[in-house]
Amino acid sequence: MSDTDTEVAPRRSGMSRRQKRSLSRGAQYVVFVAVVAVFAVTADWGRLKNQFAQWDLVKQMFPDVITLALKNTVLYTVSGFAVGLVLGMVIALMRLSSVGPYRWVAGIYIEIFRGLPTLLIFVFVGVAVPLAFPGTEIPGGTYGKVAIALGVVGAAYMAETFRAG
Repeated sequence: MSDTDTEVAPRRSGMSRRQKRSLSRGAQYVVFVAVVAVFAVTADWGRLKNQFAQWDLVKQMFPDVITLALKNTVLYTVSGFAVGLVLGMVIALMRLSSVGPYRWVAGIYIEIFRGLPTLLIFVFVGVAVPLAFPGTEIPGGTYGKVAIALGVVGAAYMAETFRAG
């Protein structure tokens, strides 16, 4: 073999992969800062403040928000959790049962109520159940309907948690 037979690998010129990534990241930061700057300069801050930051109006409404929204949120959460806890324990025990139909019913229940959107369950409990069974009233009015809707959805998730534990 002579010296002319050996090939010399061509020397790579340009940037390394790390340098290209750093350059790309730097360009992305520059674009982000430019977009934020354009937004800050062109936004109508007076109108935004008028629409979203009326602190005197917030101060007037705040006591109502605390008394109504917080009260309802706590009641709905506690009642839905209580229904879900009891029903979830029953469903979990059914899922772990040696009796086949219990396991199947529990599995179908879990798959249905974990798969359906919760809003659909609210509509089902609030509208479809009273239509399907005329003359029956869910006890507790709105609170009862919400407790049942949140409870049946929560029970499916809790049943899987109990079963896994």
